[in-house]
Amino acid sequence: MSIRPSVLDPTTYGSSHKWIEYPSGVVDLSPKSSKSLEFAVLGDRRVKLDPGLECVKPLGELLPILRKAGVRIIWLNWGLEESDLPLIPPCLSRCFSKPKLGKWIDPPGLGADLGPKYGRILMKGEWNTRLYEGLDPEAQDLRVNKTHMSGFQGSSDSELEKKLKEMGVRTLLFAGVNADQCVLGTVAEAFNRGYDIVVIEDLVATTSPDGGKSSLVFNALHCYGFVTTSQHLLAIK
Repeated sequence: MSIRPSVLDPTTYGSSHKWIEYPSGVVDLSPKSSKSLEFAVLGDRRVKLDPGLECVKPLGELLPILRKAGVRIIWLNWGLEESDLPLIPPCLSRCFSKPKLGKWIDPPGLGADLGPKYGRILMKGEWNTRLYEGLDPEAQDLRVNKTHMSGFQGSSDSELEKKLKEMGVRTLLFAGVNADQCVLGTVAEAFNRGYDIVVIEDLVATTSPDGGKSSLVFNALHCYGFVTTSQHLLAIK
């Protein structure tokens, strides 16, 4: 298993609560503490691309059927505001500051400016938080922004939770990326909040190694709720 490259210099993550990572490989999770435990953890894996774009065509075919059947479409996507940046926890900050294939991103992290073409990383209204071309919301659809991996954000007053309560929705169908990160995070939290879960297997994908998507599908089938496919839903009567 490949590991995450070491940092070149001591690197700080987070704002009010900080982590410090050192070139030696040590990551200090409590730098202000005089007492600490030090132990080894497994390294991050390299990624290989999964053909996630294969989700786009069947999703585009399915959306009109779902709308006709009265299913509300919610487009849940990243959309950070300036006021969110100081509140980003160190675990999330480090996740989006990691090197890609051994090359450091400069500048790294959420909110970093990628230039006029791509905008600031995962900020609301930027090019990189737009929906993929061809996935176009209609007037009756809802657009919901999130600031964490999970759409519920660990909060009872998240934008997603408020919208679901307003509509009286209890059953959620899931499509999206990455299957084992944002999708799984939202599925697990929805399950813990008592929602009915249905994962659409061929409409979720991930860039993670083998096992990333299958973990979501296995747990959705055996624990969280149910698994279906776009072909089954196209047969809605």
